[in-house]
Amino acid sequence: MNDPNTFWLTVTNIALAAIVLVLVVGVMTGVVCEYVARVRGRHATYREIDREMRDMIRGAAPKGRSR
Repeated sequence: MNDPNTFWLTVTNIALAAIVLVLVVGVMTGVVCEYVARVRGRHATYREIDREMRDMIRGAAPKGRSR
C-alpha cells in the first residue's frame, strides 16, 4: 500500500461498498415495510369479515346498511 494509486483505489472501493450497503439496507427496509402493510391489511380485512359474519349470525344488520 505504499503506492498512492493503490491507496486511493482501496479508499474508493471501501466508499462504494459503504454506499451499496446503505442502499441494500434501504431496499430491504422498503420490502419489509410493504410486507408488514400487506399483512396488516389482510388481517384487518379478515377481522371485518369475521365481524360481519358474527353480526349476520346474531341477526344484526351489517354496518352501514339498514334493514
